[in-house]
Amino acid sequence: MTSPPKSLFSYPRHRDLRPAPFLPTTHAGMEALGWDSCDVVLVTGDAYIDHPSFGMAIVGRLLEAQGFRVGIISQPDWHGPEPFRALGRPNLFWGVTGGNMDSMVNRYTSDRRIRSDDAYTPGGEGGRRPDRALLVYAQRCREAFKDVPIVLGGIEASLRRIAHYDYWSDKVRRSVLVDAKADILLYGNAERALVDLVHRVAAGESPRGMHDIRGVAVIRDRVPDDWAVADWSDPEPAELPRAKGEKAVVRLPSYERVSADPVLYGHASRILHQEANPGNARALVQRHGDKEVWLSPPPIPLTTAEMDGVYDLPYARAPHPSYGEAKIPAWEMIRFSVNIMRGCFGGCSFCSITEHEGRVIQSRSEASILKEIEAIRDKTKGFTGTISDLGGPTANMWRLNCKDPEIQAVCRRPSCVYPDICKNLETNHDPLIALYRKARAVKGVKRISIGSGVRYDLAVKSPAYVKELVAHHVGGYLKIAPEHTEDGPLSKMMKPGMGAYDRFKQLFEQAAREAGKKYYLIPYFIAAHPGTTDRDMMNLALWLKENGFKADQVQTFLPSPMSLSTAMYHSGRNPLAPIRRQGGEVVFSARGERQRRLHKAFLRYHDPENWPLLRDALKAMGRADLIGPGRHQPGAGAPAGGQGGASGQGQAVHDPAYAAGRGSAAHRGAAGTLSGPSAGAGSGGNIRWLRRVAHLAIAWRSAMPEPILDPIITVSRHRWALAARGALALVIGLWLLFAPLGGLVTLVAVVAMWLVVDGVVALLSGVWAGRGEAPRAIALAQALASLVLATLVLALPGASLLSLVWTVAAWAIWQGIAEVLLSRRVASATLLGVGGAVSIVAGIVLIALPAILTPLEGGFSLVTAVALYGVVRGLYLLAAAGRGRRLAA
Repeated sequence: MTSPPKSLFSYPRHRDLRPAPFLPTTHAGMEALGWDSCDVVLVTGDAYIDHPSFGMAIVGRLLEAQGFRVGIISQPDWHGPEPFRALGRPNLFWGVTGGNMDSMVNRYTSDRRIRSDDAYTPGGEGGRRPDRALLVYAQRCREAFKDVPIVLGGIEASLRRIAHYDYWSDKVRRSVLVDAKADILLYGNAERALVDLVHRVAAGESPRGMHDIRGVAVIRDRVPDDWAVADWSDPEPAELPRAKGEKAVVRLPSYERVSADPVLYGHASRILHQEANPGNARALVQRHGDKEVWLSPPPIPLTTAEMDGVYDLPYARAPHPSYGEAKIPAWEMIRFSVNIMRGCFGGCSFCSITEHEGRVIQSRSEASILKEIEAIRDKTKGFTGTISDLGGPTANMWRLNCKDPEIQAVCRRPSCVYPDICKNLETNHDPLIALYRKARAVKGVKRISIGSGVRYDLAVKSPAYVKELVAHHVGGYLKIAPEHTEDGPLSKMMKPGMGAYDRFKQLFEQAAREAGKKYYLIPYFIAAHPGTTDRDMMNLALWLKENGFKADQVQTFLPSPMSLSTAMYHSGRNPLAPIRRQGGEVVFSARGERQRRLHKAFLRYHDPENWPLLRDALKAMGRADLIGPGRHQPGAGAPAGGQGGASGQGQAVHDPAYAAGRGSAAHRGAAGTLSGPSAGAGSGGNIRWLRRVAHLAIAWRSAMPEPILDPIITVSRHRWALAARGALALVIGLWLLFAPLGGLVTLVAVVAMWLVVDGVVALLSGVWAGRGEAPRAIALAQALASLVLATLVLALPGASLLSLVWTVAAWAIWQGIAEVLLSRRVASATLLGVGGAVSIVAGIVLIALPAILTPLEGGFSLVTAVALYGVVRGLYLLAAAGRGRRLAA
């Protein structure tokens, strides 16, 4: 590790200043403070909220603590320079940032669609900052006062500090420092660099020459002669160059080369991420035209005392009064939360935290955290006793670091927890448990929720932490991020396998039972991440179905600048391993709107709008067996129909009733279906889907209007019942057809027997149906109706012929209407529709005949009509049984 840096608060104050209630945003605000000018003017794409969760507030208050007068220009109209002159000419420099988010990520979705809102703007209004805000703001600052140095900072600067792939233009762009024509760029958490820089500029130095400050990027003409160079501009040098010492720099392939060669881009990304440990990282240099973009090594992390000093600054802890009562969504979300740490050693390849905040955890002290909770209680308007979060990039990395500082100083692992948790990593959660307990004991605090994501592979190392979390800090749901279920994409994400999820789930559910609570885990997933195939997404969808989850908010992978996942997406190679022109690991990425939409559709398989797209994909994959609904299948409970089509991750909503009936088949098997009723199945598949469609049509969640369906749907899983009913109807029909002289007695007896047998068969199939199935109730209702009708026929043998005929006619019409209605819900259900139509026609004929025939003619005609109906009905049911061969599955 390098020598300890100068303490953040050890510099002499530039001038004595009393803290301002808010940093001035207008000339009138400056005058109220007695200022005639500002030393530094900060320009930001966010609304000005004076709270330590917002970068400009930290920067402004830190500079104020050093004795500098700071003004803020927030979300200025960028169409001309005049709004940038609101505070006059800065004495030292402009500080320019796009805001708490990269301006392109803030403005556009992963589908390149414009977002309608902006969480960092009053009223959530979108469009209040320009695209590529750093470039536009820097240009306007130069136009306003052309001789004032420009300092870039914030996450947009961090992620674009070298040549980077830009997803929205689909090309590699130059370092933002070059395009903005700025003097210097500060990357990462830049408190150290900022304090050093401002004092040196105040002493008369130009920021352009401050390449010796850690965590900066500057433009130089060339590499000085006294620096050793490790030339990594080619992925396959003859020898691995190792430049060591204080004056060692690593040469990356030039902008011109990486913009023309995706393989070189992947190689440059790999080297950049290898030089990320502040303990052993070397400077990097990348040629841009005739200039060199020079990146000094990453900043030394803040100590706990320095972190406390930054968060204890006199923030107003509120939006600027000029916004009035307008709600700012980002502020509403964090106003009662406390940031307890920075950094993340998880190393997830798609995440920007590591590139910005680093892998070393920087923790605040317990006393400072408790002090902020008290400040929220005493100063934050609207506090009712609930702290919404104690966390940061993760909920449970506070005070977790490498056990050996010497090992940490030389380590080049991209992650401390992948592929396994490093043996040198401290995983003891006892201090965090103690912090939770002390925080809950603060007077006036009724509840503390944990809103940050829990790193569950770490949490399983401390069952006591899981128990504490569930017992006191979970409010019904806990969000965790497995991201995927399949090893292929997980290995590219550097995320643990589902074994860790299963272990955490077991601990979580056990703790919930012990606490007497009914809680659920809410997993997040990413679609279309590099390394994810269509089959991987299919398997993830089946896992979601089996475990009772319906994805609500779904995120398709967004290639943010400079991440390892973005390098995979653009280069088609895996930068987690050495990159070679020949050989090496090739990485597949879903590209193009249709395929990315397909991966997203798999996460929302239950949405009918996605079914056409999923059907086509499943057929192409040879998995047409997964097309269709069913209680045990993904897709059950959603009607057919419809046509197929943000930053953050996909959130799966747990449906307890849905999960209670899930099947037990392995999620890679054929027992699940994903895309609702088939739109292209042949007539031979009509009956195969009847039972599944019945579930859709009459399940309580679908709220369909048809009150009852033909028992054929209920008993379609039992082919013997179809065959038995068909044979019975055929025999009775033939008997009446060839022995019509039996008269009314025979007709009454036959009809009664028909109804009794039909009712018994329906009763048996209903009793044997699975518990909780809606068709079971329908079968029992059908059985009751048939047996009641049979009883009436037997109890009233002297009833008129007309009454008996109407009874038979009503039964036939009732059956027919149910089947016709159902056939409209089933693609190509010709047999079902025809059978229903025949029943309706037969019923109408039976009603009409007595009105047009003589009694004698009517008697023979009615017997003949009932006989013909029995024959047709019997053949129909036997055909249904024959075509239902695959129902047993």
